[in-house]
Order: sequence, then C-alpha cells, then structure tokens
Amino acid sequence: MPKSTVETVTAPCEPIKSATTLAAYLTPKDVAQLLQISEKTVSRWHLEDASMPCIKRGKVVRFPREALMAWLARQDHSRTTQRRSGAA
Repeated sequence: MPKSTVETVTAPCEPIKSATTLAAYLTPKDVAQLLQISEKTVSRWHLEDASMPCIKRGKVVRFPREALMAWLARQDHSRTTQRRSGAA
C-alpha cells in the first residue's frame, strides 16, 4: 500500500490589520466613524474651517491622519482654554 505524504507549507503570517488603522490618509467616512459624527458634519467642518487638514483632488477628499489628529488636539486645547478664561 502506498504511503500518503502530507506536506505542510508554512508562510510568514502577519496579524490582520484594519485598513483604517494603517491608512496615512482617511476618507470622510473614516473620519466620521473615528469621531462618531456624520459624514455631512465632516464635510461641513472642512468647508467652514480652513485650518482642518484636508487634501482635495477633483472630487476626492482625504484627511492626512497625523495632521488631523494634531488638529483635533488643538481644537480640544482651544476649547479647554476658552472654558477656563470664561469665553464662550
């Protein structure tokens, strides 16, 4: 009786990572999910506030992750400062 052999092939495995966790650029949908707001709010913010980091090419809008996180930290800091000074 012929012996059957089973070959085991091993390949390097990498952990599965979400596309949004690694993305250097976020879509408006990614930003909305991250901040738990609507995409419409993300669009309004980027149209009303020129300091919000955004790259637009034609109809494609992307937000650089690191710059957006820094922008959000500045927004939080300015709100905290306004509350402490008694400004609205």
